[in-house]
Amino acid sequence: MTEAAAGRLARARARLVLDRPFLGSLALQLPAAAAGDWCRTTATDGRRLYYAPAWVARLGEAELQSALCREALHCALGHLHRRGRRRRRRWQAACDYAVHALLAAEGMTLPEGAGGAGRPPATTRSTRCSRPRA
Repeated sequence: MTEAAAGRLARARARLVLDRPFLGSLALQLPAAAAGDWCRTTATDGRRLYYAPAWVARLGEAELQSALCREALHCALGHLHRRGRRRRRRWQAACDYAVHALLAAEGMTLPEGAGGAGRPPATTRSTRCSRPRA
């Protein structure tokens, strides 16, 4: 399953470069790595894109592209490094809302389960993965 998911991610990135060059180039900057049980969807630590192979396998092509763009935009906008002393969940929810608005303006829709996708901003709670510390 991991190899199939990795292949789907590679094809989605290639399609993004052709269809949306700016977002595609951002997505190419993050090497992909299959995540363990700690991640249910996708996540990033600013250096890598982590993904749950089973979740990737269920997505359509457009949803997968949106998920890739979502994580790449979190990095490009500096969301991982600008939190400061803000509350983690609130910060993640606010960042998700900002990224979702950018993706909506591009005509992209996020898959269900991707950090508040499909819910109005007032009810958005972050479901992003947080990587366990070593």
